[in-house]
Amino acid sequence: MKKIFFFLQIVITSSFVFGKVAPEALFWNTSIYPIVHIIAPSKNYFKTGDDVYVKLIVSNNASYVSYVDLFLGKQFIGRDNSSPYEWCKPNSTSHVQLRNMTSGKYSISAVVKYVDSKKKVLSRKFKVKSPYAAANQYGVCMTYFPHM
Repeated sequence: MKKIFFFLQIVITSSFVFGKVAPEALFWNTSIYPIVHIIAPSKNYFKTGDDVYVKLIVSNNASYVSYVDLFLGKQFIGRDNSSPYEWCKPNSTSHVQLRNMTSGKYSISAVVKYVDSKKKVLSRKFKVKSPYAAANQYGVCMTYFPHM
């Protein structure tokens, strides 16, 4: 019985002494990156002349976000430092690049900068077109003349 106990003691001790554990396994990262959502624009079609309101929210741990930069294509629109992150707010004159939009295909990109300097990019595509574009897609103007 003493031999079995001694053998088990050696096996258990050697597994602790000679076994290797990766340093990453000893530390558990308890910080959770916040989840950021683009909630506006919620549609992907706008009429010519519309303003495009952009809003991002953080669903958890908002203090972990330093700021959010917004781009329209490659053009820098602006930086917002507090949640909710908003551009082209109604009844304001800021962010003229998102106001009175002309026809075309656009993409907005929000670059979320976390406090640990990591970044995440969120994107949304949308179109701006005339409400009459479909009716006149062939450039033909039809006029009806009654027979005289």
